[in-house]
Amino acid sequence: MTDVGLVDRLREYNEDYIEQAMKHWDCWRAMIAKGFRGSLPRDGFESYLYGWQEDALEAARALETAAQKIQQLENECNELRAKANINKE
Repeated sequence: MTDVGLVDRLREYNEDYIEQAMKHWDCWRAMIAKGFRGSLPRDGFESYLYGWQEDALEAARALETAAQKIQQLENECNELRAKANINKE
């Protein structure tokens, strides 16, 4: 079964999302250039990275599960084909 939440989140990584991320980046760069010493730029960037990492790991698990299910179904089909061929003889 597909995780609709994950699929929706991955679809959010589009041009609008990238543009918004770049606006944040420009703001953080300006803060640093003006001598800002707080952790906001780093914390903001880190939150993007952790969000992407969580989605990537979840997607990897979903793909692995799907691949295992496909392999299981292929094995079942092969067994059924083998039985069908035995019955023909």
